[in-house]
Amino acid sequence: MAWTKIWESGLKRLRALLGGQERGSGYDPEFVRALLRDSGNLKRRYADFKRIISENDRILDIMAELSDKASLATASQDYLVSRVELLLDHVLVFIEALNSLSGQKYPWLYDTFEALNDQLMEALEGLKERAPQRYVYLLKEFDLKFSLETGAKAAALAEARNHLGLTTPEGFVVGIRGFQRLLLENQLESFIQERLSGLNIGVPERVRQASAEIREAILAAEIPEDLLVAMEQALAQVGAPYWAVRSSALGEDGQESFAGQFVSRLNIPSCQVPRSYLEVLASLYDERALFYKLAKGLRLTGAMMAVLILEMIPARVSGVLYTFNPSRPTAGEMLISSLWGLGKLAVGGDIHPDVFILDRETGRLKEQRISTKNIMAVAKEGGGLEEVPVPGELRDRPSLDAEALRRLYQMALALEEHFGSPQDIEWCFDERGWLYLLQTRDLKARAAVSLSSSVAVKPLFRGQPVSAGVAAGAIYLVRQPEDLSHLPPGAIAVVPNMDPDLAKFVPRMAGLIALRGSPTTHLATILREFEIPAVVLTGASLDDFRNGQMVTLDALRGEIFEGVVEEVLKARKELALISRPSQTTGEGELKRLFDLILPLTLEEIPEDGSLPPSRIRTIHDIVRFVHEMSLREMFEMGAGAKTNVAHILRSPRIPMIFYVIDLEGGLDPRAVFRREITIEDIRSLPFLALWRGMTHEGISWAGPVTFDLGGFVSVVSRSFVRTEDMSGKAYALISRDYLNFHSHLAYHFAVVDSFCSQQAVVSNYVAFRFQGGGAGLEGRLRRVTVLKEILSHLGFRVKVKGDRITAVIRGTSLVETEEALDQLGRLMAYVRQMDMAATDEAAVKRYIEAFLKEDYTIVQR
Repeated sequence: MAWTKIWESGLKRLRALLGGQERGSGYDPEFVRALLRDSGNLKRRYADFKRIISENDRILDIMAELSDKASLATASQDYLVSRVELLLDHVLVFIEALNSLSGQKYPWLYDTFEALNDQLMEALEGLKERAPQRYVYLLKEFDLKFSLETGAKAAALAEARNHLGLTTPEGFVVGIRGFQRLLLENQLESFIQERLSGLNIGVPERVRQASAEIREAILAAEIPEDLLVAMEQALAQVGAPYWAVRSSALGEDGQESFAGQFVSRLNIPSCQVPRSYLEVLASLYDERALFYKLAKGLRLTGAMMAVLILEMIPARVSGVLYTFNPSRPTAGEMLISSLWGLGKLAVGGDIHPDVFILDRETGRLKEQRISTKNIMAVAKEGGGLEEVPVPGELRDRPSLDAEALRRLYQMALALEEHFGSPQDIEWCFDERGWLYLLQTRDLKARAAVSLSSSVAVKPLFRGQPVSAGVAAGAIYLVRQPEDLSHLPPGAIAVVPNMDPDLAKFVPRMAGLIALRGSPTTHLATILREFEIPAVVLTGASLDDFRNGQMVTLDALRGEIFEGVVEEVLKARKELALISRPSQTTGEGELKRLFDLILPLTLEEIPEDGSLPPSRIRTIHDIVRFVHEMSLREMFEMGAGAKTNVAHILRSPRIPMIFYVIDLEGGLDPRAVFRREITIEDIRSLPFLALWRGMTHEGISWAGPVTFDLGGFVSVVSRSFVRTEDMSGKAYALISRDYLNFHSHLAYHFAVVDSFCSQQAVVSNYVAFRFQGGGAGLEGRLRRVTVLKEILSHLGFRVKVKGDRITAVIRGTSLVETEEALDQLGRLMAYVRQMDMAATDEAAVKRYIEAFLKEDYTIVQR
């Protein structure tokens, strides 16, 4: 039946009832008067309400996309401008619908919106003026302002070259637009999104499979002709015979370093550069990069890769310089590591480099540790690298002399001053003695706030700290790479070397002991990002430890103790970040833009909706206000409401008050004029099916919704509706065949929309949306995983964006539709505390299996 006919039939029946027919005991006179006053407006109000709900869904989708870009800096200029302008269009419609629904109660929202719109337009103009988008930029043509097109790695190198006058290799970058063009031309965007959907770190086989399929598709892609021509022109213009092809992904070398997670191709002849370009692009989805993102809680979709293509420098000596020594963070030192030949071995963690410690204030050499250097990496004739023996006279000779150290110190000072933060610098000298800057990024390191004197217990070993911190745990020996797949959570891993491939296992460790390596390896950078204590023990062997041996690792002093030494754990636990991230110009503009959109600062909304306009500071604040007030207006929940046409339904088993509006045939006619109704009065097929699930005998809504403090702190930044107590409210618009249901309990929000009919099977559907929670992001994402797997098993088509899940099932029979709603009712109760109960991936698997076996009590055990 068309909705117009439903309305006409419903209102005709309502007027007949209001004319005096079917009145009996139990009717509420005030409620009857409210129905008389409001019956003519109900259709219009419902249309406005549906428009608000539709706009709300679209706005949430756009904000979720923008939130991803805010956290990963994965956004092009064109994307940002188009998304923000689209968001503002929808928010304006949102405000108009609320004013239509309420009888123009909130005209001040237009002025508030205009003020925010003006600020956002100004920020967008700043983005538009930055740089024209091209496929290729020569290194001499850009700087930090181009970081959203070239990636931070390439932008920082160009900045140092063009504004500090430092020598870098000649070259160019293939920007983000090139990557987007390749995906579009080869129809890879949806393919990649489908493969990444639903991945989680607890199912590594799926991550590896998705990685392999995506990389294979990118490697098989055709580079669009116009992009290939632009690359060939740049290669010819620079004119180098061999090239280094390196990643410069958006988000790389920013808040997250992604150190060693992407592919680099070195000493590549010009004819092979296009193929190497594809290989670097494909490494964006390498399994270790995906595991890194999952472990950091980063979104997998929406990643963007620029590729830096530089002339290959035949290095005589290469290395890494930290302008702040993370091994001795209170000593005021710089740390330099170096090796003969190319720098691949210096950051790979498999050999011991020479180490030089300089005084930060004067550049004076305080200490040096010269290793025996038996092998070196060199450029092979015809392309590629090879490892060759170091000439005998160089093996024990320092790879840097006093003049080289002086020049490195001066370069380090200039970079740190310019970027405003301690730097992690890669460099090399060629055979002529020219110093080249290869890369600079913010140094990720932490230091002890207060370091006590040595403890009384004698350590088993002393080594070199590479990542500050303390930890206690059981030793786990890694003799072969396959041993890592069995690494127990919370173990202290003992490994032969600091291989970058270990990065995907770092989140499971309590600490790491390496037999070879240095603080300047890629793995050391990853360990510091995850705040995992680590020490290098030169001269030790795996046989010095045993599996299961309890130790305390002090990676502030480089000491390892037998057993759990509480004195160490207590005295040296407090750490502080020693560097603040520098911010590129592009990132500063982005921050301003996102700060006007994403934060939620509006915590309380008065019952009557009276709010000083100054309380609304962001677009998110507007969205929350409009959404909350639309529910209140539709269901007349204000304290002074005079036209409340919502019935009240309660259940002793469910900690929610249900506010119900009958559109047509959803109630027993004898209950139409009663304010308080019971479930026996309901005639709506979809509502009854949902209620059966919510009140299933195996389901329990009992108990408070507890939460940890860390999760609670972030609740305000993501909730759209906040209750003043730990009980909840539910709002239902019903007819005989239709249900639109909204519930918010504590800090999560659920919506069910369904048509359920015996006659119109083709029109039957159930749509479900769930978002929010009281725990941190990791817990909320685990709950989403539970929901996704269960809903998929039940036959729903599921989409996930962050902690928001939507699911739809269509074309089902009456019985199948009712069963789907029944299962949703059970599921909403089942997962209500799961964001705080699902502490690991094993628990997620148990919860999924238990629900499908109808064991609903597992969450309470």
